Amino acid sequence: MTQITGEKITLKTSTKEEHRQFWQQYIPDPVMDPGPYIYDQAKIDTRYASITEKEVWYPRVGIFLPPSTPIGELSFKRIDY
Repeated sequence: MTQITGEKITLKTSTKEEHRQFWQQYIPDPVMDPGPYIYDQAKIDTRYASITEKEVWYPRVGIFLPPSTPIGELSFKRIDY
């Protein structure tokens, strides 16, 4: 599990419930996501399973405002250890 806590935000591995919570309240940016967004828990759970399977080599964290409000996701890509 990854967790980085700053003064204004926390980056951490999301639980399934936190992941669902983020996508339940998601409002798409019309430039990046021009189509309509409809929450589908089965799709979100499948996406979460995919994220957790790849966590070791493709870490992804939730972005949270204190105390625990999810506001986004962040992927760590192409890291050359």
